[in-house]
Amino acid sequence: MKSDRLLSALLLLQAHGQMSGRALAKRLEVSMRTVHRDMEALSAAGVPVYALRGAQGGWRLDKGWRTEVPGLDEAELRALLMSQPRIMGDVRLAAAAESALGKLMASLPAAMRERAASIRQRLHVDTTGWRGTGENLAMLPVVQDAVARDRKLAIRYEKSDREIVERTVDALGLVAKGSTWYLFARTRHGMRTFRVSRIAEAKLLNEAFERPRNFDLATA
Repeated sequence: MKSDRLLSALLLLQAHGQMSGRALAKRLEVSMRTVHRDMEALSAAGVPVYALRGAQGGWRLDKGWRTEVPGLDEAELRALLMSQPRIMGDVRLAAAAESALGKLMASLPAAMRERAASIRQRLHVDTTGWRGTGENLAMLPVVQDAVARDRKLAIRYEKSDREIVERTVDALGLVAKGSTWYLFARTRHGMRTFRVSRIAEAKLLNEAFERPRNFDLATA
C-alpha cells in the first residue's frame, strides 16, 4: 500500500540521511518515477524532503526533523531485541518481522540506534537446534492469518501415528513451545491442539467464526 511505502521511504531517509533515487527504488521495489512521486507526496504532507542535484544527487531529509518512538528506554529496547525475527521460524514471517524491526530502528534517536546495533551484534538466535532438526513451518503464515482474522481453517493433518486426517477448525490461537508452534483450535469434537509442522495443507476459508466469550489462550 502507498501509505506503507511512504513510511518505509521516510524511515530509510531518516536512517541514512540521504539516498539516491536508484537506491530508494531498489529498496522499495518500485520505479524511479514512483520514488519521485512519493517524495513529492511527503513534501506536500509537510515532511522536509529535498532533492539533491548532480552526480551525488538523490533525496535528503532535513537533519533537524525526526519521527521518533516516544518513551522507549534501554531496558525495553533490550527486551524487544531479544525476540529476533529469526525466532519466527518461517522465512516469510521472519522477513516481515525484520522489516518491521528495521523501521523501528530507523525511528530511534541516533544514540539509541547505535546501542541497538551493538546489542544485536551480541545476540544470535538459531531455531534449528543442535542436530539441525528444524520444524517445517510452511503452513504457519496461513494459520497465523486465520488466527488473526477469526476465520475457519481447512487442514490436512498428519497425526503421530502417520495417519492423515482432514479437519475444519476454528483457529483460536498460536502457542510457541521453544521452536515448536502449535495451533489451538475448536473442532466439532471439542478443543484440540495441532502441531503446525504436521499440517500438510492449510486453506483459509471465507467463513468467520465467533470466539468463545472470555476465551483466554494462556489458560486454555
